[in-house]
Amino acid sequence: MYTCSKCGQYLVGPAEITSGLCSKCSGIAPGEENESVGEESTQQQATQQQTSEEKGNSYKTSVFVCKLAEVTGWIGLFISGAIFLVGMMEIAGGKFNIFSAGSSFFILGYAFKFFLGSLILIISGQTSRAVLDNTNYSRLMLNEMRKASSAQA
Repeated sequence: MYTCSKCGQYLVGPAEITSGLCSKCSGIAPGEENESVGEESTQQQATQQQTSEEKGNSYKTSVFVCKLAEVTGWIGLFISGAIFLVGMMEIAGGKFNIFSAGSSFFILGYAFKFFLGSLILIISGQTSRAVLDNTNYSRLMLNEMRKASSAQA
């Protein structure tokens, strides 16, 4: 249960909960909602959310490694696409004439392997980051539940 920050009375409606004040202390009737209080509460919630995200993420190094793996995967994906296009042009008798037709098939094979490796990097980076975000948010929710239960006791 939420309580008023001034008098300690239990808060009932969503407007009271977001403002943190009961109807007596805020001067607003329970059915009414003041626009300025709504704007202030929205700004207050945004500030609280930003600070909880900044303070709450204890997996910064792991998230950085996941982002790095993902970016590396995307770069590799584009490079493998370029290698694949060059190999296809060589097989088709393109303008480059860098390799023979037989070695162009090897280039396509390597480009395909590079492409698959890049996809695996992207998938593993995104999956690991999702797991880390889930773990972090679970920890934050557990902390909030602990605060709420200690406030009730």
